Amino acid sequence: MHYSGFPGSLIGSIVLIVEIVGLLFSSSCSPRESTHVSPSGEYRAFLTIEPCPQGYGVWVVNVTGHEEEVLLSEMMPDHPASLMAYIAWDDADRLWWYGSDDGSVFYWTRSETGWSRNAYSSDPQGGPAPPDSLFTGGNRTRSER
Repeated sequence: MHYSGFPGSLIGSIVLIVEIVGLLFSSSCSPRESTHVSPSGEYRAFLTIEPCPQGYGVWVVNVTGHEEEVLLSEMMPDHPASLMAYIAWDDADRLWWYGSDDGSVFYWTRSETGWSRNAYSSDPQGGPAPPDSLFTGGNRTRSER
């Protein structure tokens, strides 16, 4: 059945909407457009969207090295891609995450065994503080779906 002959039809409208959404999804999720290089120049970070087992898209935090080798690819199952997310590097090559809709803040550190995620504590004695750029611009990546 060919629906292009029905420009005002419901099916024609649905097909057009599906095509537009697909185009927006593919262009907004391109990792290379929003890649951020760490201060040391050793790492690159970007966000992608992957489907979770429940069927909706969630954010995935990715870090690669000089040769584009994947060092970290961590799905954020509690953070739907329909909500805004930001990432930014601090001066110590820690990667920070800010989910502006729920206020969540995490950071990843690199050790000999790989990257590990840490919960941010606003207690000044509790560990590192996020870079201002995570909340105000600068070297952050704002990703919206």
